Amino acid sequence: MKRFILFIIVLLTVFLPSDGFRAYAQKSSVEVRANLHHAHYLFENGDYEEAISKLERVLSFDANNKEARDLLNQCNQRVEQQRQAREKAELDAFNKAKNDGSKYALNAFISSYPNSKYAPDARAMIEDYDLWITAQQLNTIDSYQNYLHQSANRSYADEAAKRIQDIESENEWNRVRYSNNVDDLQRFTTNYPQSPHSKEASVKVHELKGEQYFNAGNLSQAYSEFTLAGGRYALSYSNQQRYDKAKDYQDYYSLNKYDESAMQNFLASHPTSEYRTEVMNNIARIRANRLTAYSSEYHFNNALLYACDDETRNYVKSKIKESKRQYSKIKRQERIDKFKEKWGTVSFGIDLWDLGLNTLLSSEDNRSYNYGYYDVNLTMRIGSYKAPVYLEIGAKPGAFIYSKNTSDSYMDYDTYDYHWDDDYLDTKVYFHMPIFARLKINLFNAWGETKAYINGTGYYSAIRKEKFEPNFSVGGGFGVAGEHWDWQILYYRQYLDKDKSFNKDDLKFLGTSLGYFF
Repeated sequence: MKRFILFIIVLLTVFLPSDGFRAYAQKSSVEVRANLHHAHYLFENGDYEEAISKLERVLSFDANNKEARDLLNQCNQRVEQQRQAREKAELDAFNKAKNDGSKYALNAFISSYPNSKYAPDARAMIEDYDLWITAQQLNTIDSYQNYLHQSANRSYADEAAKRIQDIESENEWNRVRYSNNVDDLQRFTTNYPQSPHSKEASVKVHELKGEQYFNAGNLSQAYSEFTLAGGRYALSYSNQQRYDKAKDYQDYYSLNKYDESAMQNFLASHPTSEYRTEVMNNIARIRANRLTAYSSEYHFNNALLYACDDETRNYVKSKIKESKRQYSKIKRQERIDKFKEKWGTVSFGIDLWDLGLNTLLSSEDNRSYNYGYYDVNLTMRIGSYKAPVYLEIGAKPGAFIYSKNTSDSYMDYDTYDYHWDDDYLDTKVYFHMPIFARLKINLFNAWGETKAYINGTGYYSAIRKEKFEPNFSVGGGFGVAGEHWDWQILYYRQYLDKDKSFNKDDLKFLGTSLGYFF
């Protein structure tokens, strides 16, 4: 078509004068616009057939006109929709007349749709009407078969066949409805699946099968068949009891034996179950297996509560003993760890100085004695300095200093004053080495991680000058200690003189020390 139009245009170009050809083109353009406008108007007013005619006229001038093509497609769609609507209306009207079944309704359809494709069927049904009514009134297999043999049109053949099957299925159901023969009932459901009694027959088949499986001891399959029959309340009274036992069995053996919650639900839903003891024993074992070192008497009793026989009770008790044993083991380990935390830390240190002096006292024979010592302590600290209480032991090698000052006095009777004449100062140094044990008690944080403490110390003079030092002495003081430094700010030391061979005032010392721990 496009080639033909192109050919015509070429001919017009060659043989027509240019002015004539231009006039022809202008006329065609005006006609295209006019037809396209008219087509839109017709489409809006539902006259799709006439609109298609106008659009085809436009496309004969301008085959590539997009607007015309799009509108033509819409018109064709609307025409198809109208055709489908007419066919549906005809079918609905025919089905309505057929369902009514009267001659009046069928004739009314033919009057309304004389050219319908369903009109011949409606006329045939009118011809068969009297014969079909007679068959329906008798409503026997013979009457319907007689209709099928005598009717030339057989317009009601499908309905007649259905009526025959319904009568046959009803007769067969009356024969097997009280039967306990599974094969007869299954044959009925197979041959008459559309029968209103088919479901009832199927229920009875499953119930009979469930009863057979139950009597054979196959409770799981019995439960399955009873369930297919519709469950407990779809069964006869005797089979309801069988269903309960089969369900009890099925629920128990499908139970997750490791899920306490599921077993608790089982006990709640099966209060009279013959498996109740087994379930409770299993719960007791689960709870026993969950016991830990930190379980309490509450947990122990809850586990024992569900134990129903001696074997289970003994098992639970063994788990309780194991729990308590684990708890004792953990507590023992905690004590060991705590002891190690406090006492397991061992560090060594040395005192840079340890100075002590006694007070200056006068004896009855006017002789004055001064004692002092300078020691360098070698110390082992047992326990952390952060612990509430810790111990130190060590040795104090150093110098014991003895000073004796001899003097005479006389009275100046003019002034009544005493005068002293110093003769000489006798000072001696001896090596000594006390061994000590010191207990420290922390009081509070001094600053940072430094602890303020008080202490008590016992001394044994392993190496001494017997004339000046007794064997034993005790003392106490206060100070501050950190990880490395330890300053015993002030302490008091008292020698113990069992034999009363020393002036007791000469055996009292005040001292201070500064140590460093590595």
